[in-house]
Amino acid sequence: IDLVAFLLPYLLSCIFMSIAVSTLFRHRESSLLLLLWTSIPVLLLSGASYPREAIPDWLYMLGQILPSSSGVEGFIHIRTMGASLGEVMPQVKLLWILTIVYGGLACIGIHAVTTGDLNERIRARVKSRMASLKVRIEGRYARLSSVNIREKASVQYCAEAFSWFRPVFIGCRMCRPATA
Repeated sequence: IDLVAFLLPYLLSCIFMSIAVSTLFRHRESSLLLLLWTSIPVLLLSGASYPREAIPDWLYMLGQILPSSSGVEGFIHIRTMGASLGEVMPQVKLLWILTIVYGGLACIGIHAVTTGDLNERIRARVKSRMASLKVRIEGRYARLSSVNIREKASVQYCAEAFSWFRPVFIGCRMCRPATA
Protein backbone atom coordinates (compact mmCIF):
# COMPACT_ATOMS: atom_id res chain seq x y z
CA ILE A 1 0.00 0.00 0.00
CA ASP A 2 3.02 2.28 0.54
CA LEU A 3 3.94 1.94 -3.12
CA VAL A 4 0.42 2.83 -4.32
CA ALA A 5 0.30 5.85 -1.98
CA PHE A 6 3.67 6.94 -3.34
CA LEU A 7 2.80 6.43 -7.02
CA LEU A 8 -0.38 8.53 -6.84
CA PRO A 9 1.35 11.94 -6.50
CA TYR A 10 4.08 10.81 -8.90
CA LEU A 11 1.63 9.91 -11.66
CA LEU A 12 -0.46 13.03 -11.10
CA SER A 13 2.56 15.32 -11.25
CA CYS A 14 3.79 13.62 -14.44
CA ILE A 15 0.38 13.93 -16.09
CA PHE A 16 -0.08 17.59 -15.13
CA MET A 17 3.47 18.45 -16.22
CA SER A 18 2.81 16.81 -19.59
CA ILE A 19 -0.43 18.73 -20.07
CA ALA A 20 1.23 22.00 -19.07
CA VAL A 21 4.11 21.48 -21.51
CA SER A 22 1.81 20.33 -24.32
CA THR A 23 -0.15 23.59 -24.21
CA LEU A 24 3.01 25.42 -25.28
CA PHE A 25 2.98 23.77 -28.70
CA ARG A 26 0.61 24.24 -31.59
CA HIS A 27 1.23 20.83 -33.15
CA ARG A 28 1.39 17.50 -31.37
CA GLU A 29 4.55 16.51 -33.27
CA SER A 30 6.48 19.46 -31.85
CA SER A 31 5.98 18.27 -28.29
CA LEU A 32 7.27 14.84 -29.31
CA LEU A 33 10.45 16.48 -30.60
CA LEU A 34 10.92 18.10 -27.19
CA LEU A 35 10.44 14.72 -25.55
CA LEU A 36 13.04 13.21 -27.86
CA TRP A 37 15.70 15.79 -26.97
CA THR A 38 15.02 15.98 -23.24
CA SER A 39 14.45 12.33 -22.31
CA ILE A 40 18.14 11.43 -21.84
CA PRO A 41 19.02 14.51 -19.70
CA VAL A 42 15.90 13.92 -17.58
CA LEU A 43 16.90 10.28 -17.12
CA LEU A 44 20.39 11.31 -16.02
CA LEU A 45 19.07 14.00 -13.65
CA SER A 46 16.65 11.58 -12.04
CA GLY A 47 19.43 9.46 -10.57
CA ALA A 48 18.17 6.24 -12.13
CA SER A 49 21.24 5.65 -14.28
CA TYR A 50 23.72 8.10 -12.77
CA PRO A 51 24.38 8.24 -9.01
CA ARG A 52 23.13 11.34 -7.17
CA GLU A 53 26.54 11.80 -5.50
CA ALA A 54 28.20 12.27 -8.89
CA ILE A 55 25.73 14.95 -10.02
CA PRO A 56 26.77 18.56 -9.26
CA ASP A 57 24.57 20.25 -6.64
CA TRP A 58 23.19 22.87 -9.03
CA LEU A 59 22.13 20.16 -11.51
CA TYR A 60 20.59 18.15 -8.69
CA MET A 61 18.56 21.20 -7.58
CA LEU A 62 17.51 21.85 -11.20
CA GLY A 63 16.42 18.22 -11.49
CA GLN A 64 14.13 18.57 -8.47
CA ILE A 65 11.58 20.48 -10.61
CA LEU A 66 11.03 17.22 -12.52
CA PRO A 67 8.78 14.55 -10.98
CA SER A 68 11.14 11.81 -12.10
CA SER A 69 13.87 12.88 -9.66
CA SER A 70 11.75 12.50 -6.53
CA GLY A 71 9.89 9.56 -8.04
CA VAL A 72 12.99 7.51 -8.76
CA GLU A 73 14.55 8.32 -5.40
CA GLY A 74 11.42 7.36 -3.45
CA PHE A 75 10.75 4.28 -5.57
CA ILE A 76 14.29 2.98 -5.00
CA HIS A 77 13.93 3.51 -1.25
CA ILE A 78 10.57 1.70 -1.10
CA ARG A 79 11.34 -1.22 -3.42
CA THR A 80 15.00 -1.99 -2.76
CA MET A 81 15.61 -0.66 0.74
CA GLY A 82 12.24 -1.60 2.21
CA ALA A 83 11.42 1.95 3.33
CA SER A 84 7.94 2.84 4.52
CA LEU A 85 5.87 5.78 3.33
CA GLY A 86 6.93 7.79 6.38
CA GLU A 87 10.60 7.38 5.46
CA VAL A 88 10.07 8.77 1.95
CA MET A 89 7.79 11.58 3.12
CA PRO A 90 10.14 14.36 1.84
CA GLN A 91 9.84 12.96 -1.70
CA VAL A 92 6.07 12.54 -1.31
CA LYS A 93 5.68 16.14 -0.13
CA LEU A 94 7.76 17.39 -3.06
CA LEU A 95 5.67 15.32 -5.47
CA TRP A 96 2.43 16.79 -4.06
CA ILE A 97 3.91 20.30 -4.42
CA LEU A 98 4.84 19.53 -8.03
CA THR A 99 1.35 18.14 -8.60
CA ILE A 100 -0.22 21.39 -7.39
CA VAL A 101 2.20 23.59 -9.36
CA TYR A 102 1.94 21.63 -12.60
CA GLY A 103 -1.82 21.23 -12.17
CA GLY A 104 -2.16 25.01 -11.90
CA LEU A 105 0.08 25.53 -14.94
CA ALA A 106 -1.94 22.97 -16.89
CA CYS A 107 -5.19 24.78 -16.04
CA ILE A 108 -3.70 28.12 -17.06
CA GLY A 109 -2.34 26.65 -20.29
CA ILE A 110 -5.60 24.96 -21.23
CA HIS A 111 -7.54 28.12 -20.46
CA ALA A 112 -5.16 30.19 -22.60
CA VAL A 113 -5.41 27.79 -25.52
CA THR A 114 -9.18 27.40 -25.44
CA THR A 115 -10.10 31.03 -24.92
CA GLY A 116 -7.10 32.85 -26.32
CA ASP A 117 -6.69 34.54 -29.65
CA LEU A 118 -4.89 31.43 -30.89
CA ASN A 119 -8.25 29.78 -31.43
CA GLU A 120 -9.53 32.88 -33.17
CA ARG A 121 -6.57 32.93 -35.55
CA ILE A 122 -7.04 29.24 -36.32
CA ARG A 123 -10.76 29.71 -36.94
CA ALA A 124 -10.11 32.70 -39.20
CA ARG A 125 -7.48 30.78 -41.19
CA VAL A 126 -9.77 27.77 -41.65
CA LYS A 127 -12.65 30.03 -42.69
CA SER A 128 -10.53 31.87 -45.29
CA ARG A 129 -9.19 28.60 -46.70
CA MET A 130 -12.70 27.19 -46.99
CA ALA A 131 -13.88 30.36 -48.75
CA SER A 132 -11.01 30.28 -51.24
CA LEU A 133 -11.63 26.58 -51.89
CA LYS A 134 -15.31 27.29 -52.52
CA VAL A 135 -14.42 30.08 -54.98
CA ARG A 136 -12.02 27.79 -56.84
CA ILE A 137 -14.58 25.00 -57.06
CA GLU A 138 -17.31 27.37 -58.27
CA GLY A 139 -14.92 28.85 -60.86
CA ARG A 140 -14.03 25.42 -62.25
CA TYR A 141 -17.68 24.41 -62.38
CA ALA A 142 -18.59 27.60 -64.25
CA ARG A 143 -15.83 27.04 -66.82
CA LEU A 144 -16.85 23.42 -67.33
CA SER A 145 -20.50 24.26 -67.77
CA SER A 146 -19.80 27.03 -70.30
CA VAL A 147 -17.84 24.74 -72.65
CA ASN A 148 -19.27 21.55 -73.99
CA ILE A 149 -17.56 18.67 -72.18
CA ARG A 150 -16.95 16.81 -75.45
CA GLU A 151 -15.31 19.82 -77.07
CA LYS A 152 -13.15 20.38 -73.98
CA ALA A 153 -11.94 16.76 -74.09
CA SER A 154 -11.23 17.03 -77.84
CA VAL A 155 -9.26 20.25 -77.38
CA GLN A 156 -7.24 18.65 -74.63
CA TYR A 157 -6.59 15.59 -76.83
CA CYS A 158 -5.49 17.72 -79.78
CA ALA A 159 -3.23 19.87 -77.62
CA GLU A 160 -1.57 16.93 -75.90
CA ALA A 161 -1.32 14.38 -78.69
CA PHE A 162 -0.33 16.68 -81.53
CA SER A 163 1.63 19.37 -79.72
CA TRP A 164 4.67 18.63 -81.89
CA PHE A 165 2.65 19.40 -85.04
CA ARG A 166 0.61 22.35 -83.78
CA PRO A 167 0.66 24.55 -86.97
CA VAL A 168 -1.55 22.06 -88.83
CA PHE A 169 -4.25 22.12 -86.14
CA ILE A 170 -4.55 25.89 -85.74
CA GLY A 171 -7.39 25.85 -88.20
CA CYS A 172 -9.13 22.97 -86.41
CA ARG A 173 -12.46 24.02 -84.88
CA MET A 174 -11.70 22.10 -81.69
CA CYS A 175 -8.24 23.61 -81.17
CA ARG A 176 -9.21 27.24 -81.71
CA PRO A 177 -9.25 29.35 -78.58
CA ALA A 178 -12.79 29.95 -77.34
CA THR A 179 -14.13 33.45 -77.92
CA ALA A 180 -16.34 35.02 -75.34
